[in-house]
Formats: sequence, structure tokens, C-alpha cells
Amino acid sequence: MGYTVTRATVKLVFEGTSLAGAEVLCKSTSLGSYFELAELKSDPTAARTLIREFAEHVLDSWNLEEEDGSAIPCTEAGLLSLDPTTVMAIIEAWADGLGGVRGPLDDSSNSTDT
Repeated sequence: MGYTVTRATVKLVFEGTSLAGAEVLCKSTSLGSYFELAELKSDPTAARTLIREFAEHVLDSWNLEEEDGSAIPCTEAGLLSLDPTTVMAIIEAWADGLGGVRGPLDDSSNSTDT
């Protein structure tokens, strides 16, 4: 009997940014998919493919709404309806969250010698 690998959900929270209050849930992906998305992210000519792949394989749900209060669908069309800065902030936060990259430490953190 083998060990069952569970796939995590990554919750993106944007406190302290212009997206404060937005919550985006993303599915964990395989390392191969992560690398593919990272390659697409670094290729400006592949933006449309990146959006499609991210919507299809990564996005799970979000709380994004239009100014009139109507929900923005958590789909490729929903991503395409957002401004580029918001879309890239979501993709960057996902990549950072999965890669284990954290924001800067607060001012009270002390450096230590190794």
C-alpha cells in the first residue's frame, strides 16, 4: 500500500498592496507544469498561452467583483477582463507562494551570522 500524495491549495492574500482584500485560491501543480508556466511567464510573446494555461490548470476560485458588485468569473475570460497589472500580480503571487519565496522580513528581524 503506497502513500497518497495530496495536492495543496495555495491561498493568495494581497495585504498591503493595491489588491488588499482580494483572495485567490490556486491549485497546486506538478513541478513540470510549474516549469512550463514559468517559461511562459518569461516569454512576452506567450502571454495569451500563459493566461489560458493558468486559468485552466491553476485557478480555483477568487472573490473578485466588478465595481457594480457582480462577480468576475474565475476563468480565462475573467482573467482577460482584468487589467494586466492585476493579472501579473496574481500570477507572480502564485509563483512566489509555490516557490516558497516570502516577502521581506519586518524591521524587527535580526540578521545572524552563519
